[in-house]
Amino acid sequence: MKRLRLSSSIHVIHIFLASLLIVMGCQGFFTKQEVQLPEPWELLSLEQKVAQMIMFRLKGDLIDPESKEREKFQRWITEIGVGGVVVYGGGLKETFDRIQIAQGWADIPLFVAADYERGLGQWYDGATLFPTNMAVAATGRNVMAYQQGKITAIEAKAFGVNMIFAPVLDVNNNPDNPIINFRSYGDDPRTVSIFGNSFIRGVQEEGLYACVKHFPGHGNTGTDSHTKLPIIPGSKKDFSNIELPPFKSAVKHGVKMVMTGHVIVPGIDRSKKPATLSPVITNELLRKRLGFEGLIVTDAMEMGGLKDIDPGEACVRAVEAGADLIMLPHDVDTTMKAIMNAVENERITEERINESVKRIWYAKEELGLFQDSGKKEWKVAEDVIGNSGHKKIAADIAQLSITAVKDENNLLQHMSDFKRIAHVVLTMDENSQKYLQPMKARIDAAYKDRKEIVITEKLSKKQIDEISAKFKDVDLAIVSILVRIRMNKGIATIDRSHARL
Repeated sequence: MKRLRLSSSIHVIHIFLASLLIVMGCQGFFTKQEVQLPEPWELLSLEQKVAQMIMFRLKGDLIDPESKEREKFQRWITEIGVGGVVVYGGGLKETFDRIQIAQGWADIPLFVAADYERGLGQWYDGATLFPTNMAVAATGRNVMAYQQGKITAIEAKAFGVNMIFAPVLDVNNNPDNPIINFRSYGDDPRTVSIFGNSFIRGVQEEGLYACVKHFPGHGNTGTDSHTKLPIIPGSKKDFSNIELPPFKSAVKHGVKMVMTGHVIVPGIDRSKKPATLSPVITNELLRKRLGFEGLIVTDAMEMGGLKDIDPGEACVRAVEAGADLIMLPHDVDTTMKAIMNAVENERITEERINESVKRIWYAKEELGLFQDSGKKEWKVAEDVIGNSGHKKIAADIAQLSITAVKDENNLLQHMSDFKRIAHVVLTMDENSQKYLQPMKARIDAAYKDRKEIVITEKLSKKQIDEISAKFKDVDLAIVSILVRIRMNKGIATIDRSHARL
């Protein structure tokens, strides 16, 4: 595929102008007709336009010239001309270098997106890690969500990331939800709206794009869409009262980007198409009824929620539904071929592709990518990411989030009166000792002779009885529960048998 550099586009425009003046001759000096220049994106071929709609997962060794990932990714960026990448874990410097290498390959600067719901510290040691959204809401101060969004954007910008796939605007109105849970600000649509909008403002004031998810709502389900396709119950009225208000509010307040979810919502679309592939939900509801004019990105197309649909066909349906960006398809080449075939067979019009590419180009201009080509300096990033001021604000949020849900016997006021103490740890997380170390240290310092019981597995009735017997000589039990959401597994790191204990 022929590469088209930005500089080449500019030369084409200049040549076009010069030719036009020659043809017009002296007449050009006596008429007031304005020459309508084509937009740079209009000079792209159809293939280059389609490529701008694709974002793949950037990972692996991009330095070793023998690396197969380097060879493949470089071809996707330089020859095909994909529009963006998504980064996840790895070392901080390693990922920074990976982003810079990828931007260096690109003729048209790349969108670089990341799931920073809790800041960069969610993925990288040393960066600022914030508490979960539910904890942020527990502070009762939406300015904390604003501060979190602002700091996350400052660190992401220095890192080379220009799009943040956050905040989660799902209302957590199902206690059995295995994937949204405390990623949500809570079960009240108004609270979710207030804190979500504050986070968005913090991000976008720093010149980055915030992306709300998972439209039209992923809260009312007991299924993880990373593994299979959830069906969200409820009528259109239910959705209008609970799920939609946070998204409607975010659109009203100027959010730049919306991610559609892999969820079936019969109350909105009776055809039972997943929202990502539903023109009723993506185009009719989001675009037309809510009036959203920004970028629409799919949730990851590689997720288990779409496993029963051919990967290429799923991407075509997402474009038909109204998506501007296809995120993490199974394979870039397969996706390109499928969408190109759909256009050539007149299933999708080139005008429909143009609508998305125009939005993509405007977004890249607004993000300043044509000014700095997405290039960043490691020294600047190193000074900004995880600095003491940022971490102090994250710690303040954590402190303010501590909530006494119930204290009927006023135990919190009399903790020092008890001498025979047991500290019980309940979790199935393999890193529990690391995460609970601060709590453990405080308890150990306060109660030298405490008894410690660590439970990291599902318990049988016999085990419950055996553990219960250990509490006969205990006056007070302090139970630390570490719960983490396990994406792709549809579970949390806590078991019902722990509740029975």
